[in-house]
Amino acid sequence: MAITFRTIFFHLCSAIAVALVALAVVGTAGWASAQDKDMAFRLEAALDQAMAASGAPGAIAGVWKGDFAWTSAKGLADVGAGAPMKTSYVWRIGSVTKTFTATAVLRLCDKGMLSLEDPLSRFRPDFPKADKITVRQLLQHTSGIFSWDEDDDTRAAIVKHPDREWTMEKMIRLAAGKPFYFEPGSAYHYSNVGYFLLAPIIEKVTGKGVAQVIREEIADPLNLGHTYMPAGPRYKDEVIRGYMAEGDTLKDTTGLRFADVINYELAHTPGGMVSTLADLKVWLKALATGRLLSARMHKEQFRTIPNPGSKGAGYGLGVSTYHGWIGHSGGVAGSMCNVYMNPKEDTVIIHYFNKLDPVNLEQNAADLKALGGVLLEMMRITCPGTL
Repeated sequence: MAITFRTIFFHLCSAIAVALVALAVVGTAGWASAQDKDMAFRLEAALDQAMAASGAPGAIAGVWKGDFAWTSAKGLADVGAGAPMKTSYVWRIGSVTKTFTATAVLRLCDKGMLSLEDPLSRFRPDFPKADKITVRQLLQHTSGIFSWDEDDDTRAAIVKHPDREWTMEKMIRLAAGKPFYFEPGSAYHYSNVGYFLLAPIIEKVTGKGVAQVIREEIADPLNLGHTYMPAGPRYKDEVIRGYMAEGDTLKDTTGLRFADVINYELAHTPGGMVSTLADLKVWLKALATGRLLSARMHKEQFRTIPNPGSKGAGYGLGVSTYHGWIGHSGGVAGSMCNVYMNPKEDTVIIHYFNKLDPVNLEQNAADLKALGGVLLEMMRITCPGTL
């Protein structure tokens, strides 16, 4: 889900930082040219710098450009056990989930089960202004619906009282009692609650759970064997531990109740999925080409509106765009990632860090700044003419 306490992304003790660099693993053994070797060296350096900036104990990354391929796993998946990170590990993808949720909805539109212009009142007539809110607006963050993660009292209560009932429905009710950011359809404002409301829509028209629909409509057709929405806060492939800062040390958030609330109860359609480097590479290419959609729905998915938070950025139906790059960023407690492709340049960039502070907004912003910085640097390294 997107703990997006507004914008995409510290400091770790030097002894651990030195150990992390020593544990770096580069996935490609040889290079076809000196240019490829130089690119790999620069990508490796960018990843090192981002780890140092964020204080993340571990990282996974991959870049593919034409015949060039570079992958890297650095640092620790589990600090307590001293377990090194591996490129094959499964991780929480946060708001990258929105690309899957949106594509599943578009698949249902292709099947005639839904329309992008269907009003929310068809599915949740009890929600304020439901007759004015459309499926398209929910997908594109133009509904104006308040998002729970921007409510200071709610965030504080989750951390202080994690054993209270924290559900999507509770957050939908919270949003229903808050003023809209704007009239539906008149502007853009990122809303995780808008994506919560897609769950009853998917379930009503299919008679199935969201996890099953995403598996049947996306994961199975593309043979994404490690991409799914877990049925509980712990998932079967979980090896990586997630971390946040606690003073000058790291706090393992894995299994903590407040982290489970953020990563599971309040994840789901906005950000509850897990995946791998290899699966996400396949997914990005399918997303970019519209492999699972009709030409009409593929065009609709990439009909973007400007994102006022970032010059040159846009947002389609569950996808972010930036100077020819398409994809999404994701963050939940203890995990953050970028998943982007430039179709014209045939270039894929994916990276993941097992650290994100969902509580302290200043630290959260610092973590996300490091994540955003490495994305821009890797874009400059691989496709300098795009920025």
